[in-house]
Amino acid sequence: MKKKITRLFLLITLEIEIAVLAFWLLHCKDFQEILHVNFGQLTLQLKGETGQDLGVPLLIVRLFHNKLIDGTLLIVKTYFRFWDFLFTGGLFPFLGGFGIMSAGYYFFASTVKRAWQWILFILFLMFPFVELFLYAKVPFLIRIGLFYAVFGFISLLGIKKFLSLQKWGFVILIILVAVFIWWFAITDFHFANLCYQYP
Repeated sequence: MKKKITRLFLLITLEIEIAVLAFWLLHCKDFQEILHVNFGQLTLQLKGETGQDLGVPLLIVRLFHNKLIDGTLLIVKTYFRFWDFLFTGGLFPFLGGFGIMSAGYYFFASTVKRAWQWILFILFLMFPFVELFLYAKVPFLIRIGLFYAVFGFISLLGIKKFLSLQKWGFVILIILVAVFIWWFAITDFHFANLCYQYP
């Protein structure tokens, strides 16, 4: 009986993730530029920053305002913007997000970590760089499809593990499904803030 319920929840999670992916594909043609690293703007930013430091020796200005420091800060800022709740909450449904958090918890809590788990974890952390740097070369359809393939797989692993270890796991997941349906019914996933919509 428990195996059947676990399969049912995995199927529900998969269907919700596919439905949200379809929603993204029907409404969006690309993510907003805030998720892309643009080194062209970095040059303009450096000119503006160095122009503000009047009366400061050039060596000190260049020490704090250079392409290495500002470029690194731009990459880090854009990378963490990807993990912002407004973006990940819009990109991925609550149930899927819960599965990812569960997978992360069980990964760090387990004493024995297999090689495939480390590979999946590193892939998970590195995946946003596809969006940050390859947005102009990889079509939106492929990028978002890859996001859902990797994150969806991790999410299903997390939910399966959660259901196998938690006594009240089914009740929690039913509440999450209800919250997702309510959230889906009253919001538009904040698409205007996250992507360029089709006219």
